[in-house]
Formats: sequence, C-alpha cells, structure tokens
Amino acid sequence: MRFLTRPQANDRVYGEVVMGRFCFDPPLIGLSSGMQRVVSMISRASATDSTVLVTGESGTGKEVVVRNIHRLSARASKPLVILNALEVPDTLLQSELFGYARGTFTGAVRDREGLVEKANGGTFFLDEIGDMPPSLQASLLRTVQEREVRRMGEGARRRIDVRFVFATNRNLESLVRKGNFRADLFYRINVIRIKIPPLRERREDIPVLAEYFLREIGAEMGRRTQRFSADALRMLTAYDWPGNVRELRNEVERILVMNDDPDQATLSTDLLSAKVINGFAGVGEGFDETLSIHEGSSTLHEAVRKLEVKAIKSALRRFQGNKSRAAGSLGITRQGLLKKMKRYRIVVERLDEEIQAVDENLFDLR
Repeated sequence: MRFLTRPQANDRVYGEVVMGRFCFDPPLIGLSSGMQRVVSMISRASATDSTVLVTGESGTGKEVVVRNIHRLSARASKPLVILNALEVPDTLLQSELFGYARGTFTGAVRDREGLVEKANGGTFFLDEIGDMPPSLQASLLRTVQEREVRRMGEGARRRIDVRFVFATNRNLESLVRKGNFRADLFYRINVIRIKIPPLRERREDIPVLAEYFLREIGAEMGRRTQRFSADALRMLTAYDWPGNVRELRNEVERILVMNDDPDQATLSTDLLSAKVINGFAGVGEGFDETLSIHEGSSTLHEAVRKLEVKAIKSALRRFQGNKSRAAGSLGITRQGLLKKMKRYRIVVERLDEEIQAVDENLFDLR
C-alpha cells in the first residue's frame, strides 16, 4: 500500500498541504483481525465522500489511516491538508482554519484563505479534534454541515468541495456527556468510524512490525540485514507498548543505535531496554526482581528460561489456569504455551495448590 509523502516546510506555519506526490511509505502492517477490520473500513471509506472519524490511542497510526483513505479515494490527485488542533494556539486556530480578509486585525495586510479552503477538491484532516476549543466548534459544525466557509472579517460565505476526516485519542462520548464537546458536532462527524486497536490488543502483529522497522531503520543506517532472536521477539511481544507503534519503532531504533556490532546477524535480548525486559518478567513485579533473575543466572539462556517460567506462571495464575487467555496475554498461541509448559514442567494443578496456600495465609491474617 502506498502513501503520500510529507512535503518540505512552506509558508504555512501550522498547516500541511500534500499534493499528489507518491512513494512507498510505512504501510499498514498487521495480520490480526483488528487490523484487517481497519483495512476493510479504509476500503469502504475511500469509496465515498462521507465524513470519517478515526479513533485510537496515541501512536496507533491514525494519520497513516487517513493518508490511505485519501490515497485510495477519487480525490487522490487533489491536496490532502493536515492540521493538528493541538499545534495551534487557540487564538490563531480560527484564522488557520477559515482564513481572514485584509485589515481584519493588525498584520493582516492581505486576504488569506484558510486551510479548509486549501483543501478544496481534496481532503481536510483535522487531528486531535477532541481538544478543539468549544468556542470554535459551532463554526466547524456549520462548515462540515453546509460545506461552506466564512473568512474572518468577511460577511459572505464561500462554497467548498471538501471531504472531512477527523481523528482523536480522546473519548468524545464522554466529552459530550461532560459538556466539553458539542453533541451536534459529534453526531455530524461520527459517520464512518474507524477504531484502531492498540498494540496490546493485537500482539500477533508485534513481531512483524518489529522486523519491518528493523529492516527499514537498518537500511537508513546502512546496516546489513539483521533479525531478532526468537527470545527477543517473545519479549517484545509480551510488552504492553503504551506508546503503541510509535514506541515500538523508537525501541527498534534504540536497539540499532546501541548495538556495538553492526555485522551481528541476530539481535538478542541483551539489547532490549529495561522496560521491555521488566514487562516480560511478569505483571506487578518490580525491576529489581527482574535484575536479580539475571544476576543469579550463569548464562543469558538461563536468564531467559527463568523469565519465561515466571511470565507463564504469572499469566496462568492471573487467568486461573485458562490456557487460551494466558497464551493470548503472552502473545503466543495456545499450542505454543502447551509446548513451553511441557518443556518447563509447569503443571496447572501445582499452581492451584500455590494459589490455595496463598489464600489460606491471607485468611489466617484476617
């Protein structure tokens, strides 16, 4: 799948206008059912001019989705104009969106069209709409609803032919209930909704993404082709990635920078950051305990074995012996979990005895 490139800086301080220049860019990577639904929704949305609302946590790739919608639509040869509401001071947001007439305020020495007008014939993407000040929400509602804009300082309205796409990491329904976001604007923009799942809900995509970033960033650094070891991929997959795809990419870049052997074919667990290793060690465990596992092990293989045993036992306890749910939380298949349990001689019945003993101790304390 191909994407629009990001142009060089121009005279618009906050907006970004992307004309029809194409190249291969980071694709939408993922074989999970969640990402397949996203791809399906992109295909449906790109075939229409309906307004789209893209939601998802920070770092999940909302802008990548929007670029694909524009790229695959009938408007692909026209501009894609991007504005992040958080990047513009509230006092300037109205003029950036809708433009102004000459003499409207000090410094307005000429007429200027806003970014919505710049998108005429194409797509206008407003990111972080959940953070838009309430004072501008009514003007935006009219623009989306009537497909017309009025520049600051002018009385006449101008017709526009624009496809609107919005994105946010906020819960708009909650903001509506609290009175911080207009209900009528929410209903107007919530036509086609695309929710991007966080990485922790599609762990099967993490190894594919990690290997992709390894090739991409490695090529930028002039490195030879490298791969992650199986143990390293397991640890990367077990981590929750609160920063999602962006955080994973940064982790891979850090690994390549910290690796002192650029000719090393396989990247092992010793290059992973402390947060990833700690996340693999088990839920609720401190990093000091993770360090002690390493220090008490004669080899890296032994340390990884101890970490795996600890993680598997923790997951099985958390899900009360349910192997399917435990496997899912660890980012492996049920069959893979069963093989590891056999290899490490982990028996659920013994875990039940451990849990019962803990419960009895707690009862005695009461």
